[in-house]
Amino acid sequence: MFSYFLSRRRLSRSFEPCDGGFLYRRRPTAQAVPVTAEEREQILRTFKSTYWKYHAILWVLFFILIFAAAGLAVISSVPDEAGTFIGYLCAVILFAGIIFVDRRILSIATASISARPPVQPRRNWLQLIDARLATVPWWRLAAGGAFLVLLAWVTRSIATASLWGSIGWVCYFAFCFGMWIRNVWRKWQLAARV
Repeated sequence: MFSYFLSRRRLSRSFEPCDGGFLYRRRPTAQAVPVTAEEREQILRTFKSTYWKYHAILWVLFFILIFAAAGLAVISSVPDEAGTFIGYLCAVILFAGIIFVDRRILSIATASISARPPVQPRRNWLQLIDARLATVPWWRLAAGGAFLVLLAWVTRSIATASLWGSIGWVCYFAFCFGMWIRNVWRKWQLAARV
């Protein structure tokens, strides 16, 4: 149930309002395709029905796989280590199945608009971040910096636990603070243009 709401939210966020209609991007960096409000509602309805159908099939197949693997393990009297391996293998298969099914559901739901010519070109991640920064208020950037400082202070024991822990801690927070400084700098540049 939780994954349904996450998937539906991700799909609904793929539609950007534009001139009384919407622009649909399969990924945030993909080309934008024009969609009317009625088409958007139809895509969301198709997504809902297709999601439950395909996930029901996936879970039935997964439980059949689990029972078959458990039955074979009991009949063959495999050691405990093999049972653990089978359990991890089933989890990997389920994870791969969920990814495959979610992509298939998205393709089915958006099949009616997939052949349309795009009206906006692709964009890279930095352009996407800049577009989001243009609408983010300054207080959220300040709160993000304060949160990073608090997180670094709370997890500082990792830096003293071992050599690899300290290397990982320094690299992680160097990246996070670097991105935060870049976002503040770009927000200042974008605000200066207006």
